[in-house]
Amino acid sequence: MHRLTDSTVFADVFAPVERALTRVRTASAIGRTLNMADFIALGVLRHLQGMTTLREQVQALWHPEANAEARLPLARSTWSDALASSARGAVLEGVVAALVEDAKQILPDRLAGIPGLGTRPVRATDGTYFLESAHYRRRTPAEGGQDNPKGHAALPFFNLRLGMVEAVHIETRSRHEVRMLRDYDQQPQALTRARRALAV
Repeated sequence: MHRLTDSTVFADVFAPVERALTRVRTASAIGRTLNMADFIALGVLRHLQGMTTLREQVQALWHPEANAEARLPLARSTWSDALASSARGAVLEGVVAALVEDAKQILPDRLAGIPGLGTRPVRATDGTYFLESAHYRRRTPAEGGQDNPKGHAALPFFNLRLGMVEAVHIETRSRHEVRMLRDYDQQPQALTRARRALAV
């Protein structure tokens, strides 16, 4: 992690997340193997590298070191397995909320000046399935299944005014995004309950 973040462009990319982590009370207590900052940093890097699993990524990062394979720190096979932790999920929610508050002070309103829109919230959302956690193939009702996607899923809410993700609802069961959205809407603080909001 020191080599990845010592005077590198990646360190500059990750700096806002590190600042947000200092405002999440439980962030420092999560994880015996990776602290929360390293967990999120490696997650960002994994997406930039296009790697499917965390273990593959750590093996690649440590490959140049002699005998590194014998002391790899992670036993989990997929990144989404780690997201099943409610403790890690709570920290990530806190980080996203802190980043959004910072963004509101810095980023311009991309929809300013559109006649009749005013200050109404405008959001887009869609379900995304983690292919690396799809341990079972899809089965239709004719095959004895429920015709539902298999694997963990994320339901991100994209703030079109800020141009960034404002919240993410994580589902660790095999459920369709329509059901995820319906259940999410029952939560008192759900973004889908915002008054006068436009949603896509």
